[in-house]
Amino acid sequence: MDLCVRAPGYEVDRLLFLKDHFEGGYLYRDTVIFEATPPTEQHDEWTFEYWFANQQDRQRRKAKIIEKLADALTFEIPIEQPHPPGIKARVRVQTSYWNQWHTAT
Repeated sequence: MDLCVRAPGYEVDRLLFLKDHFEGGYLYRDTVIFEATPPTEQHDEWTFEYWFANQQDRQRRKAKIIEKLADALTFEIPIEQPHPPGIKARVRVQTSYWNQWHTAT
């Protein structure tokens, strides 16, 4: 997933001083890669791993499942750009079955 956060212009700490005013641009831009693994005999839940294309030196991370429904799961991953102007957020992704193969007997 190509994730981009843009702003046409913004200020830091509500101050309009030239040193803390930024013209439009990306606050964040990266490609997030997801991998979903279905339950197995050893592990009874879906697992969702993710990593970022621009952070190849980091290992995959496990996404936190925040909601479980009968036919859908929602997981969340943190997004952070610590360098000014920066951004700190969470992306929620909801998955669901598109057919009933998982209930076939």
